[in-house]
Amino acid sequence: MKITRDTDSYNERRHGKPWIAKITLVGNDLKFHFGAWLGDKGEEGILILDEIEVGEFYAIGRKDFRQPRNSKPNYYQLGGDGQGIETTKPNIYKALAT
Repeated sequence: MKITRDTDSYNERRHGKPWIAKITLVGNDLKFHFGAWLGDKGEEGILILDEIEVGEFYAIGRKDFRQPRNSKPNYYQLGGDGQGIETTKPNIYKALAT
């Protein structure tokens, strides 16, 4: 399945371009497999993630250059309707480690 998510415009001097990544477990580490972002710097765009199935996990984020602690991504599990169900990093690890 392929998913897309719209992104809002942003201040390119403060923020990096948006990103999306599928999450898998490799050993004891969560590994990000990055998708694509289509858009012009600072403008609205579309995040694209290929090859993700219902029940798998993904993250969406954007780097904040002024406040790096605000760069934490949001985590989701892909629902049956194609929408993301918000979750946490520890919950992803627990689900993938079993």
